[in-house]
Amino acid sequence: MASEGEAVVEAPAEVVAEAVAETEAKPKRTPVIILSILLGVSLAFSIAGGIYHVRSGKALRAELAASKDELKYKTQLLADQQEQIIGLSRQMHALREFSVTKANEAAAAATATAASSEPPVAPPASPPAVAVAPEAKKAKPVRAPVAKKAAPPPSQNCQLIGKTPEEQSATLQRCMQSMDAKTSRR
Repeated sequence: MASEGEAVVEAPAEVVAEAVAETEAKPKRTPVIILSILLGVSLAFSIAGGIYHVRSGKALRAELAASKDELKYKTQLLADQQEQIIGLSRQMHALREFSVTKANEAAAAATATAASSEPPVAPPASPPAVAVAPEAKKAKPVRAPVAKKAAPPPSQNCQLIGKTPEEQSATLQRCMQSMDAKTSRR
């Protein structure tokens, strides 16, 4: 029986040896598996980050191109407006000079009239020619709004028939004032 007992004792020693051998092999595989999983996860994150970076870069380039186009358009508008301002300032300067010249002529005419009894004959005034620089020739001409002559007042109804005495007196006064105004203009 002892041999049987020894056999029984030997059997658990073999099992223990096999279990020890298996445990020694498992720790060698576990770090490799963990490292490969970590490498796969980091690779997946880097691919996702790369895709995100490319997409955001395309969007930023498109936005940058749109803003450059808008800036170019606004710069052109600004240049056109500056050319118009230059042209208008030259026209204003010429008109100021013309008005000063006209005022000086009127003052000279008034002093000449006071000095002599003859009424002076003034030559018809025309605005002076404006020297235009080459830059202003390129600019689009800006026309100042022309003041329209006031339309003559509609003919007044001066009929007195069928009106009350108060309306007749008001109508007579109005018609007389308009007739006096017309004769004083002539």
